[in-house]
Amino acid sequence: MLKQFSIVFAAAAMSTAAFGQWPTLLTATYDDGFYQLGYAANLNVGDSVINLSNDGFNGGVYGATPASLGNMCANVYVFDPQEEEVACCSCLVTPNGLNSLSAKNDLINNVLTPAIPSSIVIKITGTQPTVDKTGAFSICNPATAGTNGFNPLEYGLVVWGSTLEPSGTAGTYNAVNVPYKEGLLSPTGGGWLKIDETGIAGGLPIVPGHELAGLTQLCAFIQVEGTGYGICGSCRTGALSGTKQ
Repeated sequence: MLKQFSIVFAAAAMSTAAFGQWPTLLTATYDDGFYQLGYAANLNVGDSVINLSNDGFNGGVYGATPASLGNMCANVYVFDPQEEEVACCSCLVTPNGLNSLSAKNDLINNVLTPAIPSSIVIKITGTQPTVDKTGAFSICNPATAGTNGFNPLEYGLVVWGSTLEPSGTAGTYNAVNVPYKEGLLSPTGGGWLKIDETGIAGGLPIVPGHELAGLTQLCAFIQVEGTGYGICGSCRTGALSGTKQ
């Protein structure tokens, strides 16, 4: 009910968004927000995992027009403890689908920097895919996510994670849940937001120095100048779970 009320409130702002105002709704206190943050620790000991799903807020698996309307992009940005963006990638997540990423095998196996981090910050944005030649919503690019009206930020992405933490016995580790937290993007930083399944979106050009600009521009640099490094692995179908070490 909270989301329904907030979306209606934000939709009223859409009529002015096209005239140079960012949509009213920047974030919310739901589990399917468009900007989520988590972490992975002790990667020198064992793996951490991220599981992703799409709750169907933008269109379900049946009856949507086009059928791919409910698809989402999960855009992943990986930071080392020194605040460096060391990798980025995107995954296409279908309504009610289940996908996963391994921190060791997907996120830090091909980082931009020479050093392999043993702990990372993981930032994920949810966006509408752009359309392919057939008209299907299927193309994801983390370097442009949320920066234009063709692939605006949108609700519907659900994220779970687990990582390893020391247990009571020296030298052993247990898998623990990582609750992904809803982030806040600055209203002065620009960006585009999709309100609902009708595809209505509004926003402003992104502004250098703000978070969305930093995430996407650094990712664009990685894609162009990284000579293949810094492009993390794509999602696999199905979930992963943490393993006790």
